[in-house]
Amino acid sequence: RSRGAYSSSTIQADMERIRDLYRRGGRGDASVTSRTVSLPNGRIDVVFTIDEGSKTGVKTINIVGNKAISASTLRNLMTTTEMNYLSWLKTSDVYDPDKISSDQELIRRYYLKNGYADFRIVGSDAVYDAAQKGWVVTISVEEGAQYRVGSVNVESRLPDVSSASLQKALSVKAGDVYNGDQVEKTVEALTREVA
Repeated sequence: RSRGAYSSSTIQADMERIRDLYRRGGRGDASVTSRTVSLPNGRIDVVFTIDEGSKTGVKTINIVGNKAISASTLRNLMTTTEMNYLSWLKTSDVYDPDKISSDQELIRRYYLKNGYADFRIVGSDAVYDAAQKGWVVTISVEEGAQYRVGSVNVESRLPDVSSASLQKALSVKAGDVYNGDQVEKTVEALTREVA
């Protein structure tokens, strides 16, 4: 800070914080150096020189803990992609922590839609690999059991509407893989039918 005491360990920590900010912003190759400029009255200026480097992409996306659904299927759901020979054309392979979070939500929805009500993401980690000049993203999942619909019944408490007349509006049937979206659509269809 301006007018603070000079400390080389503080300067080193600041340089590491600046590098970390660049890494999180998709520029893992960024380098930071510092130098001091002597001033009168025993004061010094600290100058940070930053070479931002080029944007660094995602080299590998690892999905760990999945058994029922393949890692390639899950990677295809994600908006973040791995670097390849077309990387110079696209930006979807640039590391962005917010995009990784939204990709995790896409994976979670996919599992819920396919009957895995207990699904959860156990952890997520992104590490910059200087040797590969790219990010290695690892997403750990816990699938849980796949649920199926046991039975579907319509119970009407309206005197003019019979349960049997509402059965045709059902799109969820016994034996189907549980799908929360499909249950919501069935409730909407029943509401329209009753209206």
